[in-house]
Amino acid sequence: MAAWSCRAQSTDADSAAGLLDRPESPLIEAREGPPTPKSKLPAERSLVINRKARLELDKKAGWYRVTFVSEAGKPDEAPRFVLLNTRMERIEEILQEHPDIVFTISGETTNYDKKAFLLIRLAVAEIPPKAATQPAAIPASAPAVAPATMPADPKHVATGPGAATKKAKSTDPDSIIRAMLEERPGTPVLAPSETSSEIVAQPSVAPLPEAVKIQLPTMFGTMLNDRIVRLAQDQDGWRIVRFETDNTLQEQPIRVLPNAKLAEAQKLSISKTGIEIKLVVSGEVTQYKGRQYMLIRRVEKYRNLGQF
Repeated sequence: MAAWSCRAQSTDADSAAGLLDRPESPLIEAREGPPTPKSKLPAERSLVINRKARLELDKKAGWYRVTFVSEAGKPDEAPRFVLLNTRMERIEEILQEHPDIVFTISGETTNYDKKAFLLIRLAVAEIPPKAATQPAAIPASAPAVAPATMPADPKHVATGPGAATKKAKSTDPDSIIRAMLEERPGTPVLAPSETSSEIVAQPSVAPLPEAVKIQLPTMFGTMLNDRIVRLAQDQDGWRIVRFETDNTLQEQPIRVLPNAKLAEAQKLSISKTGIEIKLVVSGEVTQYKGRQYMLIRRVEKYRNLGQF
């Protein structure tokens, strides 16, 4: 997964606007009348609950984008980029085999640099059934084959001129079948509502369901509380937090997922004197393809009250 939405500008590394690359703004001619209203982002931490959606890789951004399907009685939802977690890793595996699949998803919205993101909490994949193989049809001219549970018995087959008269007076199932075989030898017996001239062998397997649903269970990341960190940037352009520790087991840095709290952390870490400012953060740690990511929930400047 590319670090498109978490790549900081080298000339403005401590600016909140430096996290996302922006295209150059086009020149717009002045025109009379009211200005065009700007599209509003969904509220930070607003929830999406049981909405049908499709996911597609935005090749330019390097991130997956979720687009919601219009549903009667439900408001339209703006598209969002999908944040990385274990569930998204599983979704990508399903999309490799079924790129047009529709998911039913629930999740939490985050906003960063005028872009909306979604942390998927719950996903149900509705995989369409595979097309059943049609068995070969039995030609109408082929001799009728009695069911295995009812072997043909020549002595039960009516013959002679009076057979038709006997058939009309008899109503038990065996007599009706024998009469049909006598009047139309070699023709398959069909129910009255059927009009086909051929009989198709039925498969012995149970009928397939309309869709195979795979539910990815609700999962939440590990919470880290009140950790002292320094905000930095890795070689791939991602914002990371480096943990301050007082032991020899140094913790690995964690990449930070985009949300409003990350923008706040960037503002707090700006120092006019050039001194690197420590922060105290709490957040949820997720995992994606063996790497950890953090969604900051709370951030404030670290104040060492023991020094004067």
